Formats: sequence, C-alpha cells, structure tokens
Amino acid sequence: MNFEEVFAKSDETDVILVVDGKKLHVNKALLSDDSDYFKTLFNIDLKEFSMNGYPIEEVEFDDFGMLLSLIHGRPIIPNGEMDLKKFLEDRFTESIKTDVCLIVQGKRLYVTKAILSHHSPFFEALFNQDFKEKSMKEIKMSDVDYDEFVVFLSIFHQDPMKPTIRNAEKILVYADRFLCSIVKNYMELFLISTRMKFEDKLRIGDKYKLNDLVDNTVAQLNKNNKHLFMKSISFTSGLSDRTKNKVLMQMMKLCKC
Repeated sequence: MNFEEVFAKSDETDVILVVDGKKLHVNKALLSDDSDYFKTLFNIDLKEFSMNGYPIEEVEFDDFGMLLSLIHGRPIIPNGEMDLKKFLEDRFTESIKTDVCLIVQGKRLYVTKAILSHHSPFFEALFNQDFKEKSMKEIKMSDVDYDEFVVFLSIFHQDPMKPTIRNAEKILVYADRFLCSIVKNYMELFLISTRMKFEDKLRIGDKYKLNDLVDNTVAQLNKNNKHLFMKSISFTSGLSDRTKNKVLMQMMKLCKC
C-alpha cells in the first residue's frame, strides 16, 4: 500500500508528518481530536516543523499509515490481517437475540426489532403496523451507506462505534430520517467535543435543530476569538432567524464590554 498517495496533499490537509523520510499529509484537527499526543505535538510552535513536517520516530511506516487511516475514517487493512468490514458485520451477526435482517448495499445486518422499535418510531411503525415489512425476515434498506449506517445502528447498542467529523452529518441525516432522538443527542454531544470549524458547527447545529450545539458554538464568540466575528457576519445569511439572533445578541453583548 502506497501511503504517500493515500495521504497526499489536499485541500483538507494542513500539516505534514515525516516517518522514515516519507511525508504524510494529514489534518491537524482530526488527529488532535483523537489523540492527546498529536494535540500536544501540534501546539509546539516551531516554524521548522510547520514548514518541513513533524518527525515521528521509532515507528514502522506502514503500521503508522494504517493507524492514520483509522483516525481519518478511511481504514486500510493489509492482506492477512483482520478485515474491518468483517468486524463491523460481526457486531450485527445472527444470534438467538436477533429477529430481523437489514440488508444494506448487499450486506446483512442482524438486529432486534424491539431495540430498534424502542429508539425509533420509524422502525416501530415498520415492524408493528400494516406494512409488508412487518412479516418479512429480511428488509432492504435503500439510500443508506453501509459503513455510516453501522455507526448509526451501533449508537442504539452497548459500546457504540465512535463517529468522525467526516461522517457526523450523514449520521444526523439518518437520525432525522429514522426519527431517532437518542442518536441526535449522542451526535450533538460528540460535535460539541470536536474541533470542527466554527461555521460548520453553527450550520449543522442550526440545520438539525441542535440547540446546545448552537449555544456552545455561539459562546465561542468572545474576546479571545475576535477573528470569528467576520466569519459569523459573512456566514449567518444561510441560517435560521433564531440562530442569527443568537449570534447577533452575542456580538452586541461583547461590543458593550
């Protein structure tokens, strides 16, 4: 696997890691969010590192590349190692507790009707009202991505898989589509904890009516983050009146200080 191609420079990368003399272009926010080591490393304000890359020592290049692929949401598993897709499927394998199979992009996910019905009025209606799916043992799910849907389903269960900044909005789409408030609450807490861009947090919070996320993001407009003022002014045109008012009130509050 050519990890230098996988981690080539792009619009989404903003820092270079150097391993065995090879350069890997990555995203600071993603690595900092998942690793205290990288969070500390990137806080070292050395111009030399910023220009030439941060050296990572005493690691195998391929092993480190695979680790980065997991953090960046595009896992790479070498031949002979555990197949991550198989691992995801095993979380929803057939057992005495499962009673229906969801088919997503040709792959089977065995689940329990009672669990899905408890957390989702959509599935409750699907399994209990007069729909043809009520008596079906296999139900094909259309217009969903397998990997993202697995993360979505895992939130209903113990030890849920951690979402990423990349798939967060798609999971919120599923939460709205399948009427899952527990998933929206979970994702809201996740997004509050991330280093997602200010404008993206505000847009997503507004779009999916995540009030705590909006309030937490607006609170970032303070004396220590004056650079966000211009961003908020140019960005609020696409937001709801309610969120615009929250931003405006915060800006007026700071102007009085």
